[in-house]
Amino acid sequence: MVVAIAVLLGFAAMVVYVMSRADADEPTWTRLAWLLSSVEALAFGAAGAVFGASVQRERAVAAEQRADGNERDAVAGRTLAETIKAGAKAKAPEPSPGGPAFDIAPPPEGGMSTGRRPRPSPDSYVDLATRLFPD
Repeated sequence: MVVAIAVLLGFAAMVVYVMSRADADEPTWTRLAWLLSSVEALAFGAAGAVFGASVQRERAVAAEQRADGNERDAVAGRTLAETIKAGAKAKAPEPSPGGPAFDIAPPPEGGMSTGRRPRPSPDSYVDLATRLFPD
């Protein structure tokens, strides 16, 4: 960036010098114009670098913000998927006809246990998905 700015300042100084020599003889003027066109190519490249860097910086910041949002959604999606998988693994074998579907569970702290807990319902997954993805 510093080099690009230095090249632009050098080009501006060269333009001022060439304008001050406008009354020079033909061979001198031709050489100055040729030299100015060479420096001009460098100056346009430097200007492109200066302006391109600022545009790219804005685009990079916007891309990082989008990536952060997508990462949050991905983590929430993985959480939801793991919860659903864990619920599917916790299912007990098919219940006997007419009996409720329960899984074996450890007793809650400080309480008596029936040794069974109900399987997660689809509504609990919907509630979790709504909390993870509110919009």
